Amino acid sequence: MKKPKFQTLFVSVKIFKTLFKEEPKTMILICAYWTVFGILPGINILILNSLYNSLYSAVESRIYSFVILPLILSILYSFSGVITGIISDRYIELKMPDKIMMIMSKNFFRKVMDVNYSYFDDDNYYNILTRARQIAQNDRVYQYIIKIFRISGFILEILSQIVSIFIINPLLFFFALISVLPTAVIRIIRGKYYFVLKRYQTPKMNEQNYLWSLICTKTSSRDLHVFDSSSYIINKWMILSQQLRDEENRFMKKTTLIQFATDSLKILGYFLGIIYSTYLLFYHMITSAIFAVCINVFISIQQRFEQCLMYTALISNESEFIKDYFDFLKFETPKTMPGAIDEKISLLDFKNVSFHYSGDHSKALDEISFSIKNNEIVAIVGENGAGKSTLAKIMLGLYTPEEGVYKINGKPFCEWDRLRFYNRSSSIYQDYAQYQLSFRENIGFGDIENLKNDKIIFAAADKAHIGDVIRESDKGLNTKVGRLFGNIELSGGQWQRLAIARGLMKNNSEFIVIDEPTATVDPIVESDMFHDIVQYTKGKAVAIVTHRMGAAKIADKIIVLDKGKIVESGTHQELIRKHGIYYELFMLQAKWYQ
Repeated sequence: MKKPKFQTLFVSVKIFKTLFKEEPKTMILICAYWTVFGILPGINILILNSLYNSLYSAVESRIYSFVILPLILSILYSFSGVITGIISDRYIELKMPDKIMMIMSKNFFRKVMDVNYSYFDDDNYYNILTRARQIAQNDRVYQYIIKIFRISGFILEILSQIVSIFIINPLLFFFALISVLPTAVIRIIRGKYYFVLKRYQTPKMNEQNYLWSLICTKTSSRDLHVFDSSSYIINKWMILSQQLRDEENRFMKKTTLIQFATDSLKILGYFLGIIYSTYLLFYHMITSAIFAVCINVFISIQQRFEQCLMYTALISNESEFIKDYFDFLKFETPKTMPGAIDEKISLLDFKNVSFHYSGDHSKALDEISFSIKNNEIVAIVGENGAGKSTLAKIMLGLYTPEEGVYKINGKPFCEWDRLRFYNRSSSIYQDYAQYQLSFRENIGFGDIENLKNDKIIFAAADKAHIGDVIRESDKGLNTKVGRLFGNIELSGGQWQRLAIARGLMKNNSEFIVIDEPTATVDPIVESDMFHDIVQYTKGKAVAIVTHRMGAAKIADKIIVLDKGKIVESGTHQELIRKHGIYYELFMLQAKWYQ
């Protein structure tokens, strides 16, 4: 991948704009610190030069009057170094990494929550998300801006010293320059190709991390033990790890020899500078005092110039990675149009809606048309892969139809205020989240404004038949569940009841999507819960997604999907009389209970 021109400059500007916006006083302090850092060495050289010249020029009786001013300046210089050191140790290095990490993480979290949900079906999105998360979670951005400040400080230092070195002899500066330039160029090129390697390795690294998590996660670890397949996963992880190491080693072998040659040039330039300075001293072209200053300045310029170029190469490399963070922030987010609609939900209507996933040639949904009215329960049934969950996600605005139109109250969904729509709707999913947090948070996330309202939370918990479990726990609603941070492990059915309670938290919701809500509970509990759901959702528009035909009997209307198309619709009795797909599925499942 070819690196865009001025990418490092672009990334640096984006970082500094972000940090100056969030922490203006802190950034001004850092700029002041590195400005003083760059100027002080040049001032020190002038002080030392003045002190040496004063000592050589002074007669014995007047030596104190000659050296008193340089000594005072030298003391002031030392104190300034102590002050800048305190600023660096106590503030910049101690507090800045956490502040910058918080800023980058906050922007990352906001984007993750705002980005179009459909991106989660894109492998490229996951790769960029992984790299952006790595930037947000470590001190990489802090190290990046510190390198930029160091470069700026070194440049100021070099400029302040160039004046003196050119006065002594310009050829010395030439030796310093020629000895470090090849090294810097090679490092820049090496950094560029190292980034290309790491980007190429990202999918393998993601798979490697996933295999590692399989070994360490309770559910997958159970399966691996029972099926005796842990050795296969471990072996696969080791093969991937070896591939990554081999690729890294090949890269190192290609660049080591060239790096050695350029480092040899650096050493040669250093000794040529020393030899030339000695030559000047030997032929009395400079004094011994100037010789000492000359050597110090030469070494300092060479070191600082090499460090400057080295950091330039490093930030050029780092900018490739940090660019991924800002690329992630560019992902499209749903926008609320001016005058967006916010009104009571009374009718949801699909007109010839079609949708397909990226990379799939067949349509997940094909010309779907139906409606859900207020105070109506519509069941969407069909075998696995029929398109039920995809349809549920479109209902909630998580996916956007590629063809046709999805309307609410006769107005296209894109014209609605999404946030207000979500405040008026709720959902219960089959693939629910198991939050390793407290009972309160597991349920209260369904209506975050009432997270502290115990009465409302317990009401939702009782509706989902999980209230007694909470009351019997040590700390009630504040008891943490799951083995990660808490000491109470729940069964699959109890976790699902928590998810159902979460979906029932929002009493003022006008539309609710229930996607396979009872997949891990027994038939008796399932029957009770479905009848409870009917009672608790009265007056709402309800869509129940299920593959259990018995659950669909409670619906006012049943939509039967097959391969993304509606093949039947009607009430339970109507569909039974048709002897179609619904009848076949219902009778097939009924046999299991006979």
